[in-house]
This record gives sequence, structure tokens and C-alpha cells, in this order.
Amino acid sequence: MKNFPLWLFFLLLIPLVWFFFPLPPGDFLKTLKEGITSFSTWRVILIVYFVLVLGRTMRESGTIEEVGRYLRGMMPNKKLALSVPPALVGMLPMPGGALLSAPLIEDVDRSLPPYHLAFINYWFRHIWEYCLPIYPGLIVAAGILEVPIRKLSLYQFPLTFLAFGTGYLFISGFVKEGRKEKEKVKFPWKILPLLFLIILGFRFDLLYLFPLFLIFLFIQHRMNPWKILKNAFSFSTIFLIFVIMVFKHVLTNNPGFQELVAGGGKRYIFLLSFLSGYLTGVNQAYIAMSFPFLVPLFRAGEIGLPAVMYTYTIGFMGVLLSPFHLCLILTREYYGASLKDTYRDLILPVFSIFLLATVWYLCSVQ
Repeated sequence: MKNFPLWLFFLLLIPLVWFFFPLPPGDFLKTLKEGITSFSTWRVILIVYFVLVLGRTMRESGTIEEVGRYLRGMMPNKKLALSVPPALVGMLPMPGGALLSAPLIEDVDRSLPPYHLAFINYWFRHIWEYCLPIYPGLIVAAGILEVPIRKLSLYQFPLTFLAFGTGYLFISGFVKEGRKEKEKVKFPWKILPLLFLIILGFRFDLLYLFPLFLIFLFIQHRMNPWKILKNAFSFSTIFLIFVIMVFKHVLTNNPGFQELVAGGGKRYIFLLSFLSGYLTGVNQAYIAMSFPFLVPLFRAGEIGLPAVMYTYTIGFMGVLLSPFHLCLILTREYYGASLKDTYRDLILPVFSIFLLATVWYLCSVQ
């Protein structure tokens, strides 16, 4: 299963929907065509591709390294010097991005064992997954539910602060503060356009904002746009998003599936979200498996954003704990940390976020 393409898995699920929830062939093909040609499908695909282009542009322009050096030099204590660089680098979604932030913190405290460094880099790099509107997982979730991404982002924003605070408190138990001299480093002005994009992303549609922003970056860094656009394209990522959106349309518009959800299928949504996140280590996977169950309930007004937030968080906890998560694999390999020791650091913070999200959810639905 390690080398089995995730897009192929979801592609095979589409005919299985027809098998388990039979429809006349004409009706099924009509729904399939609607999913393929839907504006919402291609809107999500374009935004995710723009994110890939952004990651390639920021990496080749040297922006990430420049920001990391600045933060490491300016932080007043070791805990912030260790946690803030991977957190800021994590604002830019990219496959295997943990390798970009890993070198930025390894020299901050040489006394830390590899598994502590692996935890710090891994945990703080992923605090933005809950809320940043440029993250593919959130883009797909909003696309499946057909809600404005800024609405979902703003609602889940507190989870990012909770994740940072939880991680900061946890590393306070093993990071010993000593004297830390501030280094004289220039402010990384290259980061300003990215910050503007994130801020504007909460107000304006990213589908129209991204092209303008990318054109500006190409001009600013004097880059060859065709080369960047070509190198940023990832068939496996783009086709995965395409298949997920088609699968979602076929499943959620099937009367048999709607009856299943109405008849009690919603009881297992949270478990399905966690298991699919844990078994794949991919955000889009647990979102594709669990969020279609939310669609008919969300449309009918039976659930609101609290249930969406909780489903998203539970699934993401599975992703964080997944041994198949690419960032966890790369981080452990970079520092030479064992999975057992890294898990020992991960369990308590993950469980803490789970508890906090559970309390938030239960208080919201009372």
C-alpha cells in the first residue's frame, strides 16, 4: 500500500458508490458528468495548483531561508527561537516542507536529543493547518461543504493558537533557557507579499487573488513564469484533488447515501475521520472520506460549524499521529529520531488538542 497512489484509491471508490447505492446508469453518468464539469471542482483544483506554484516561487527565491535566519536571530529566548521559525515556514504549504524548517532550529540548542528536535519541527510546522485559507486541506473542506473558505478559516482560527500554546508549554518542560544573544539580521522584506496574501485571503476569493499575487512575485524576483508553472505542477496532487471532488459530488448527490446518513450513518463520522487520517497521513484523504457525510446534514441545518470543526480536528489528529505522514518521516530521518521516541513527545500535545476541541464542540452544541 505504501506505493499505491491515493488518487487511484479514490478513483476506484467512484464505481463502488454505484455498486453500494445503485442508480439507473443514465442517472449515475449524469451525476458523474456534473461532478467532472462542476465549477466548484475546477475552482478547488486551480487554487491548489496556485498554492503549489507559490511554494515553488518562495523556495526558489530564497524567501524561506531568509525568514528562518531572521527569526532565529531575533527571538529573545530559546523556546521562541525553536518554535517560531518552523511555525512561520509552516505558513507556506508544500509537500515535505518539514525539510525546509528542520535546518533552522538544529543549532539553537545542541543539548536537545533528536526526538525533541523532531517533535518541535513537526508540531509547530503544522499549527496553521486548521485555519490558513491557502492550505489545500481547508480549501478542499470548504469546497466539499460549499461554504466560503474565510468563514471556515475564521471559525477554526482559535485552534492554531491552542496548538501553538500547547506545544510551547510542552517544550518548556525540556528546553533549558540559557543566555541567548540577539544577532544582527536584516528584516526579510520578501515575506511581506505572502503576509498580505494570507490577510487578503480572509476577505477576497483566492481564485482571483492568487494570479495577481503570483504575477507580482514573478516580476519582483525576475523569474521565468513558465519554468515555475511547469516545475510546480504535480500530477499526483492535482489529479487527487480532481478525483476527490468528483467522488464527493457522486456520493453526496446519491439518494441512497443521503438515506444512509439520515438513518444513522452520521454516528461514525468522527471515527471515520480519525481512521482515514491515521491510515493515510494525508489531509485530503480524511476530508474526502468523512466530509461528504456532513454535506446533507449541513445543508439541512442539522449540524453547523462546530461539527465541521470537530470532524476536521479529529481527522487531523489522525494525520499527525500517522507513521505514513511525509513530514513525520522526513523530520525523523533528518534528525535521526526513532518513531517510538517521537511518538512519546507527540501523544500528550495531540491528546490535549483533542480534549480542547471536544470541550469546544460540546459547549457549542448545547
